[in-house]
Amino acid sequence: MTTNLYLNSSTESADKPHFFKIIHSTVLGDGKLGIPKRFVRTYGKILSDTMFLKIPNGAAWKGLMRGDDEVWLQSGWKAFADYYSIGYGHFLVFRYDGDSTLVCD
Repeated sequence: MTTNLYLNSSTESADKPHFFKIIHSTVLGDGKLGIPKRFVRTYGKILSDTMFLKIPNGAAWKGLMRGDDEVWLQSGWKAFADYYSIGYGHFLVFRYDGDSTLVCD
C-alpha cells in the first residue's frame, strides 16, 4: 500500500504534472510502484508505453508498465529502489517531464 496524491500546484514545477508517493512495505514486497489513478486518468494518453524513471542528475531506469486501467513502474523500480536505498516511509515526488520521462525529485 502507498499513500499518494496528485499534485498540480503553482510551485516550481507548476507547468509539469506531478504526484507523490509515501512508500509502504507492500510496494517494496511487490517490486512495483503504482501510478495514481487520478494522474493516469488525466495524463495517461500522453504517457508513452515505454517510460524512463530519472533523478535530477540524469541517471535513468526503464520501467513503465500498463494494465487495463493501471500504470505502474515495475521493471526498473526494484533496481532504482535498491540503488537509492528507498524504504518504508520514504516520501518521493514524481514529475512528468515529457519525452517519456518521470523524474523523481
